[in-house]
Amino acid sequence: MVGGSVQPNPGWCTAIVSKSVSELVLATPSLATTTRWQLYRVFSIPPGPYQRTPAMSWSLTHLAVEQEDLARLRDLLDAGHDVEDDHDHGWTLLRHAVDVEHDSHVQTGAPLHADVTAFLLARGADPLRLYNGVPVVEEAEIRGHWLAAEIMRGWIRQGQDQA
Repeated sequence: MVGGSVQPNPGWCTAIVSKSVSELVLATPSLATTTRWQLYRVFSIPPGPYQRTPAMSWSLTHLAVEQEDLARLRDLLDAGHDVEDDHDHGWTLLRHAVDVEHDSHVQTGAPLHADVTAFLLARGADPLRLYNGVPVVEEAEIRGHWLAAEIMRGWIRQGQDQA
């Protein structure tokens, strides 16, 4: 750790692909005080037994989310692609959007935005869909994407009021 944050090391990337976070921490004593979320932020590996799917195997809709290409995403959803696409790895488009939007803010210093999140909610994405027992809205809060969390909470309240 340098200055209180984990610094990526090329050797770690290979270790993370083949080892769990716990094994990595045991094998790398300097990571003993590093949390799962700090490792996630550095290596884009969500906490839990799964790992983020490499971009080369993402669906077209996931690629549009990754590139924050709303026009392309709209066209794909209009053509019949599933707004709840999890590409068999648990990351729905909405969960992916929260990750991309927050990462963009952290990595570039640009203002936090939630346009992909809002669009996916308008198209029917479920902010309460669970993965590893955590709904998307809660994951947004954990990651620090307060804007997406607020939009999802409002969306949930609106749905409850109409019921």
